[in-house]
Amino acid sequence: MEKVIFAAVPSELYSALVVRFAGVQTDVDAAIKSAIAEYLDRTKPAAPVEPVADAEPVKGYKWANVFLPNGTEIKMTYRDKEHHATVAKEKVRYKGRYYSPSRFAFQAAAKTSRNAWRDLWIKRPGDADWKLADDLRQAEK
Repeated sequence: MEKVIFAAVPSELYSALVVRFAGVQTDVDAAIKSAIAEYLDRTKPAAPVEPVADAEPVKGYKWANVFLPNGTEIKMTYRDKEHHATVAKEKVRYKGRYYSPSRFAFQAAAKTSRNAWRDLWIKRPGDADWKLADDLRQAEK
């Protein structure tokens, strides 16, 4: 049996789905699963991102005054190539190994010195857009 979790959906949204699918041979749960699958497919990152299995989003990695919850995506472009890391189990994971954000930037940039605050872009769970790490640092002072 598949593992199921429950998420809060506003009643207005749920009612709109019921009305939309009235008379159609699908139930609302199936419609929700389909909509989520379509969204994930449409917003697929350029590089594969490892799933964060059983990660607790209230935990994460603290980088100076910036908190990166589990599930946070981190990217850096070096020589026209995007490099992606994720925060999983309270650590920054890149290519199967764990690094600090600065070491991730160093590794992604072919072991050259980098300023991770100015080179890394962050997308935390729930963020609509990528944010420059330095902008997050300034905003969270």
